[in-house]
Amino acid sequence: MFMLDIKSLEKNIWEPIQKDNEHKVAEEEFVEVLNSLDKEKMLSVEEKASRLETIASKKAYQQGFNDGIKFIIDVIAGKEVFEL
Repeated sequence: MFMLDIKSLEKNIWEPIQKDNEHKVAEEEFVEVLNSLDKEKMLSVEEKASRLETIASKKAYQQGFNDGIKFIIDVIAGKEVFEL
């Protein structure tokens, strides 16, 4: 069953992202920039970035699920599923 709850997002989206080296480097650079700001601006930017990341993760997960279901239905229906 497709679940879009906090545990599913953590397991399927956030944990793999946190283990990704490219993400780690980008996060370190982001934190470096955050640390150069005063506390009020830093918290505001951090909150906005967190919100953007959450929305992007949710949308990507939903789209991936929808694409997977469409693929399965097309296979079952005998439609062409690959273009070369």
